[in-house]
Amino acid sequence: AVFLAMALAAMGIIGFFALNRSSKALIDVSWKEGDALVAELATKLNAQIQEYSNMLRMQAERNVIRSMNWEEQEPALASLYDLYGFLDVFVVNPEGDVRIVNRNTTGINVKDRDYFVRALKERRSVISDPVRDRNTGVFSFMYASPIMVEGKLLGVLAASQSLEMLSEEVASVKWGEKGYGYVLDREGLVAAH
Repeated sequence: AVFLAMALAAMGIIGFFALNRSSKALIDVSWKEGDALVAELATKLNAQIQEYSNMLRMQAERNVIRSMNWEEQEPALASLYDLYGFLDVFVVNPEGDVRIVNRNTTGINVKDRDYFVRALKERRSVISDPVRDRNTGVFSFMYASPIMVEGKLLGVLAASQSLEMLSEEVASVKWGEKGYGYVLDREGLVAAH
């Protein structure tokens, strides 16, 4: 009886330590799984956003866009809505006045928008933090590429994309039973969830 009691006590102690260690190991593995999911999602979103930015930069380098002739630019850019799901595609002159493809809008000026100022100043393609689109009112991020000919800045080609695209990608990632992903901007504000 004493031997049986000691054996059961020893097995209980060994079982407790085994359970405790295996529980910690499972938690560590699940955190590593979460880190891997986050890294994969970040890589996928970054690649998609960079692809769209590069595409817009290549469009800005086309001769038909460099002509700054709206009657030629508008039909050349119209297909970008269907191909990339942009909310708006627009050409901006150096003063910030906007002409939106497939929309008859006037009076929109973006000279105070960071993405426009940066594209002009840095003379390179930029991607904005989330902003409210002045035409649609939807929270979006903007792609902007300078339109240049022989070093002279003629304007900016820009496109807006809804944050819903990011939210759909983020929503597709599940972690455990109740875990979900979200995207923060540089200021720590939730951009997509």
